[in-house]
Amino acid sequence: MANVTENQAWESGIYRIETTDPILGGETGTANIQAKQLANRTLYLKARADQVDAAASGYGSLQARLASMQDQVEAVGVDMVNLDQSAVMQALSLAHTAHEAIDALRYGPWQQQGEITIRNRGVVSGCTLTKSTSATRNLHISAGVCFAGGRTYPVVEGNNAASVPANLSTTSAVTVSAYLYPHSDGQTYRVAVTAIGQAVPDNGIELYRLTIPANSTDATDPYLASVAMTDVRRIEPNYPDLLDAPPTLSLAFARPLRGSDWRLALDVVSASGAPCRPDQIIVSNRATNGFTLTLASAADDVHIRYSIERLND
Repeated sequence: MANVTENQAWESGIYRIETTDPILGGETGTANIQAKQLANRTLYLKARADQVDAAASGYGSLQARLASMQDQVEAVGVDMVNLDQSAVMQALSLAHTAHEAIDALRYGPWQQQGEITIRNRGVVSGCTLTKSTSATRNLHISAGVCFAGGRTYPVVEGNNAASVPANLSTTSAVTVSAYLYPHSDGQTYRVAVTAIGQAVPDNGIELYRLTIPANSTDATDPYLASVAMTDVRRIEPNYPDLLDAPPTLSLAFARPLRGSDWRLALDVVSASGAPCRPDQIIVSNRATNGFTLTLASAADDVHIRYSIERLND
């Protein structure tokens, strides 16, 4: 027994068997015409049903899928587009506000405060250093007068007064400083030399910088012939009446300003040895990234609070 051949097609009508039709079997027989037509429609409808099931996907029904699609369409509809546009505009506005705030902090209404100390020390006369010719790696200092703390002090002449350290390095030179320091008697200053890698003490007055070449020792250079001495004395022969080279101090801003037309307020907290008024501290250089102060006073250890302000353009 064989099945009729089915074709996926929608039959426009179903054949009616007439009383005069001979009843014939087979693929094209009269008895199978209706069955074939109905089978063709069934196959056609089955294909459409499969398409509907595929369209429903994982939603369970085509209606559920259509409802989901409707939601998506509404999500990109005019109302949703307007809402999205509003959210974007708000985000851009907030970003602009944040940018203006950052710009204001960096360049606009900006204030910086801090504290600095200007030291006013040096030599009135003498205090010249020379290399000793009688003691290994020693320095001689001539008599003189130095100033610190707002007053002058005598410096006694000293032969073999300070020793220069040896440089045991075989590859590189080092630099040390010869300086004056207050003696324990409270009335005079004496000379000393820093150790390698050591800075001049806070209460010292630097006189010379000594460059010691590699392998300069007691054995190889007993009288410091290869040691270079650079005179860095600040000499003020008319102290305290007149300062030929008044001390300065430069300060860099944490952030550069948009212009140099900023306002500076100074408050002298303390000073040693002589009075110091705010008008005796002069702004000798101003720039967008910092300033330099010059001290026009005989005072020492002038401790200053400062405040810088520049309004927005």
